[in-house]
Amino acid sequence: MKLVVFALVFLISANANTILNNYVNPCKVNNHHGGSEEPKKDYPKWCENYNATIGNAVSIFDGATVEEIVALMEFFKTWDSNMRFDGTESGPYNYIYAVDPLYPAKAAALAYLDSNGPRPQRYLKVTVNRGAANPPDIMVYKVGPFPGALTISEMIAPGEVPYEARGRDSKELNALRRVIVEPEMAILRPLLEESFGGLYWGNGLDFHATAPPGYLGRDREERCFLTIEFPGTSRVKDIHVIPVTFRVSAAGSNPATWRSYDYYYARQGPFPTAQALLTAYNTGAITKFSFPPSHVDDVRKWTTPKRPVDTRWRSPIPPPKQAPSQPRFTIDGSTVAWEGWQFHVTSVQRRGPTWHDIRYRGQRIAYEVSIQEITLIYSANDPVQSNVAYFDTTFGNGETQDVIPGIDCPEHAQYIANTWYSGGPSNHPRAICIFEEATGHPLWRKKDGNASGVPETNLVARFAIPVGHYDYFVEMKFRLDGAIHVTYSATGGIQSYFWLPGDPTEDDFGTRFFTHSMGALHDHTFGWKLDLDILGTENNFVVNEFKQAHPDDVPMWAATGGKPSFVTDVYDAPDMIRYIQRTMQKTEEGYKMDLSKPKRVLCSGRHK
Repeated sequence: MKLVVFALVFLISANANTILNNYVNPCKVNNHHGGSEEPKKDYPKWCENYNATIGNAVSIFDGATVEEIVALMEFFKTWDSNMRFDGTESGPYNYIYAVDPLYPAKAAALAYLDSNGPRPQRYLKVTVNRGAANPPDIMVYKVGPFPGALTISEMIAPGEVPYEARGRDSKELNALRRVIVEPEMAILRPLLEESFGGLYWGNGLDFHATAPPGYLGRDREERCFLTIEFPGTSRVKDIHVIPVTFRVSAAGSNPATWRSYDYYYARQGPFPTAQALLTAYNTGAITKFSFPPSHVDDVRKWTTPKRPVDTRWRSPIPPPKQAPSQPRFTIDGSTVAWEGWQFHVTSVQRRGPTWHDIRYRGQRIAYEVSIQEITLIYSANDPVQSNVAYFDTTFGNGETQDVIPGIDCPEHAQYIANTWYSGGPSNHPRAICIFEEATGHPLWRKKDGNASGVPETNLVARFAIPVGHYDYFVEMKFRLDGAIHVTYSATGGIQSYFWLPGDPTEDDFGTRFFTHSMGALHDHTFGWKLDLDILGTENNFVVNEFKQAHPDDVPMWAATGGKPSFVTDVYDAPDMIRYIQRTMQKTEEGYKMDLSKPKRVLCSGRHK
């Protein structure tokens, strides 16, 4: 049974053309001694962690491997003359935006997994931003099979999704920086230097643009604000912004046609150009602002994390660590087995963590559990951040990198690799950590004459996902009693808006946490796809609601003439009783949760 909490669906149309039969592995060369291969001396940097395979050794649920991405790149070099892999800025050329596994149809996968059916062929879903098309657009292709003679087919029609609806990426940011931000901020240098403690573009200031700039495709408006730069980091800057904002129309694939407008200074504006803002500043048409002395130094000292000197008793002594003498779980590729559990875990480049074929004691209970999107809605007293939506698939929820041992995961954890596309294969062998944890709680206990119990032990599959200025933790915990717990949280740094003298320290959108920094009201909403197969694909989906009524009105008693004689009042309480109202969902679509009326949702195997 499939419950789609949040999903994006593409309709597929086929138009296959055989293009490539073979490819050369750029990470290895023939050593001319028996025909075997050995690593190249001058291999590309992404070959450093090369350890992937292609073909039948790969699970049908695995993400793209290094070799598959290499084959894909060679394929597009031949097939698309406008394809570039070296572009650093947006422009009138085509480039690959994302490479994701294209999972087989569920029926074919189950036939292979359960009934000794044929192994489904492997295909990849490739998203291409086509800046060279007329008009520019986004295309999604099905490419495969891997291994074999590669073919390509369109999953959407040309022109169906306009270029302006693409996800924001580093190419667009680089073009914004060169074409708009650098020349416009050079105009504003006198204003910036005088107002913000000597900071100006090229000397301690950076910028950020909200994302996505718009998925509707009617326009592409970049909302930009300036930030204080923190050397050696890329996104700590979002913690402390400065009150200069502007917008950019970034329609089309030629950055030379982009323009900026709606300039604000300390919430005063809008001004049509940077020059108009500077003129208003110099003529006294707007109120000037300036940082207090040493503010920039104070911000950087306060924000950069440092371990405090702790004088508490025995504080230098670390807490005891529990490390098993040997693991009780096994990892075969991306499939994990532990104490009756078995599951496949990987990461999809844009969507993020994905689990497939989850089984307990040999019985499948879930075909797929995966993140589809993480959205953030920001509110602030600010010209740019007043009402902003972030879609974190824009940043790549699945671009997980190697974890920090001892911080993200226990030092005794074992790891599963993750590979994603970033102009070439980006391979990270320690991206997903697997470990057992002893919670210190009982899974079950009873002390009644005899004392007995079972200590709670979980197997954890954990992702640490850097997305913008947030670092998400997503994990699935498998318990000995057959339960699964999914948890997710955020750490890293917050995004702020500017506090001006005279503003309240608490307003309708946040609270001041530093001299000129307000924490913005926002939330993180995780959209999941949940495809449960409880002892088979035919499942019941039942909503249990706890209600109360007069005993005569309880449905099972009302049908027989009223309450039984044994039903009496509870002490001096009103003549009421609680009962369960069960509602069977007839279809998988249309169920809506009302958070003000808590309900319990049960999915069970039908006729089991």
